[in-house]
Amino acid sequence: MFRSVAITVLMVVLTTGCDNSMTTQERPYLFSSEVSEKLSEFSKQGPRGATYRLENATTFNWDEVHVFLGGTPGKIINQHVGQKMFDDNDYFGGRFTLMVFTDHDKVVHAVSFRPPLFFDISEKLSFSREEAIVFAHSDDPGPYSLMFKE
Repeated sequence: MFRSVAITVLMVVLTTGCDNSMTTQERPYLFSSEVSEKLSEFSKQGPRGATYRLENATTFNWDEVHVFLGGTPGKIINQHVGQKMFDDNDYFGGRFTLMVFTDHDKVVHAVSFRPPLFFDISEKLSFSREEAIVFAHSDDPGPYSLMFKE
């Protein structure tokens, strides 16, 4: 009996993420996808100033991408994405970056990056498919932090 309770508690702990108290099933995003893998590859290669069209990392339809750093309030994320992903009073947590792809204001893919893949953002949080070009902006040699061209 004690062993089965201990295993259950261990499984709950292992499936609970680093941000807030959400379980894996409650999170509206993935921790890994083809998008994060391709961007990680690019961030390792560089050189400084090299560019990458985000559409080359996707195999799904989308017309806009939204990028948020850890600590962004749920209300801001919901406003930019056009639908509720988080409670307004919650925060997207930790040292993570959240990338949300939408197609006609409907979320089609969301992935969270964590170090060593670093993403820096400016005041602009949303980019059309045509605008979604990232570049390696830290000094040579890499790995490089990435940023959207504006």
